[in-house]
Formats: sequence, structure tokens, C-alpha cells
Amino acid sequence: MILLKDVSYEWEDGRTALKNINLEIKKGEFVLISGKSGSGKSTLGSVMNGLIPHYYKGKMKGEAFASGKDISKLLLHEVGHIVGTVFQDPRSQFFTTTTDEEIAFGLQTICKSRDEIKQRVEEVYVELDIEELKGKSVFELSSGQKQKIAIASIYAMNPKVLILDEPSANLDMKATFDLFLILEKLKKKGTT
Repeated sequence: MILLKDVSYEWEDGRTALKNINLEIKKGEFVLISGKSGSGKSTLGSVMNGLIPHYYKGKMKGEAFASGKDISKLLLHEVGHIVGTVFQDPRSQFFTTTTDEEIAFGLQTICKSRDEIKQRVEEVYVELDIEELKGKSVFELSSGQKQKIAIASIYAMNPKVLILDEPSANLDMKATFDLFLILEKLKKKGTT
């Protein structure tokens, strides 16, 4: 699903973030990448989801593939159909004001029909066991609930790979356990 060959990345200001990274993540694998703050974890995720080289303009060397396709040769939205990302602060990726609209938003951007969107939103609530969040204001959600909706909104578009950047940051113990249960469901469904 993800293949990195000798990937190095230097930010525009000259700081080296990655050096000669070789990584293969196979279909259905569940991989944890850990390290100190500033060690390059988020940068590595940005290579896998195409933000590097398509959005961030530092210097990248090496090759990155998603589902066998060279990420540098795909358009950023094409990478997004393969690799979905939930950022550290879920609020930073919300575009709407209600949970239903937020889960539907990505589906609208990929031109699904109204009926397809409605059906998929309902499926996502059930599949991730988050029906209690239907029809809520995103402004009234706890940090853990926001994380669930962020995951649901990306999952709704059926990416083959899901990247979560520090998914348990700012979560209490119960929300962290709930996150574990959702990740377990995603793994059982074959999401990488």
C-alpha cells in the first residue's frame, strides 16, 4: 500500500526532516510510528499523503508510492482517494457545523449523489458505532467526539490507507479507549 524508497526531505529553511527512509506498509497492516517531538513523524505522514511534494515545497529525494502509484505523478486529490489523513487537531479539518454535514462533506467533494451520501453517512455511523453523535453541533463535541467525527469523515470516502497524526493527543483515558475501539473496527475492515 505504501512504499518509500530512500526518501529524504529538507524544509525550505534548510532543516533536514527525513534522511534515507525506506519503508513498506502492506495492505491491512496497522503500523505505529513513534518518536520525539520534531523527529519527523508528521513529515513522514506528509510524504505518504502527498502533501510533500504537492503542497510543501522543500526538497524531497527518493520515491514514494501509494497503492503502487508514484505519489509525485498523481494530483493531490488523486492521492487523497488512496490515503486519508486525520490531523492532530481534528478541528483544523472541519468544514461544517454539524456531524452529519461533516461526514458528508468529503463525499460531496468527490461528487457522490445525494442518495449515495445519505446512505454512506448512515453506514459510517453504524460501522464505527457512533450513532450517538448523529445530528450534533461540532462546537458542542468533546475532544474525543471531535476525533471520532474527523475519522468518520475520512473513513466515509473509503481510502485504502488511513493516517492518524498523534490521534490520542488531548484525549482523556475514556476517549483514548474509544479511539482504540474505532481503530480496531477499521483494522477488521481491512483499512491499512
